[in-house]
Amino acid sequence: MSDDEPLSIWIQSLKKAHATSASHGGNAEVKCNTNCSQHNCIPSCQCIDPILPFEKTRSLWKTIESMEVFRQMPQTPHFKSLSMIKEISREGRAVALMVWFSDVVEKIPTLQPDGPRNIMEDVVETLDELEDNGFDVFVIRDRLMQLLSSKDKRDELESKEKEHTQQICLLREECGLPLSTRAEIDSKIADLESIVSGINESISYIDLEFKALAAAPWPLR
Repeated sequence: MSDDEPLSIWIQSLKKAHATSASHGGNAEVKCNTNCSQHNCIPSCQCIDPILPFEKTRSLWKTIESMEVFRQMPQTPHFKSLSMIKEISREGRAVALMVWFSDVVEKIPTLQPDGPRNIMEDVVETLDELEDNGFDVFVIRDRLMQLLSSKDKRDELESKEKEHTQQICLLREECGLPLSTRAEIDSKIADLESIVSGINESISYIDLEFKALAAAPWPLR
């Protein structure tokens, strides 16, 4: 697609693209700062941006790299895994990875404690691929793991709440019993309702913590 196409259209086409079959090998190198040459670098040399397995020819790189997410969380991906796909596809795949990183960062604050678990698991898989290409995802993964832990606790409590509610419904369906037995059942129902109320309070507390953590500013590294 031409660089003249709107960025949003180009990005959408990248998201639909799949990695092509492996055809080229090789490892990305690391280049050093101006204090030493690329081929004669002393151990104490401080290295900078890695040499990429492709050339940045697309004019949209400047637009992507100037996005707010990359100012807040600077990245120097090496894209080493792209050495395993056809050279013509590497730059497009690299841009897609940049967009995916942005998508992940924007997705975290929108996660809901009662949302599908598979959405969070998909984000974890995306983080794995980003990390393989040199993205720093430590703080993102750490937060996501905390959110998943909160969701696990919530799901467990919700399961208990449903179980106790079902028991209450069954007890209320019992009728035609002697008054003494009825009184005993009413007492059990009251106890179960108290437990359910406590569980719902715990769920509400977890929900508040989950949303607060999901929306919290990212720590500086």
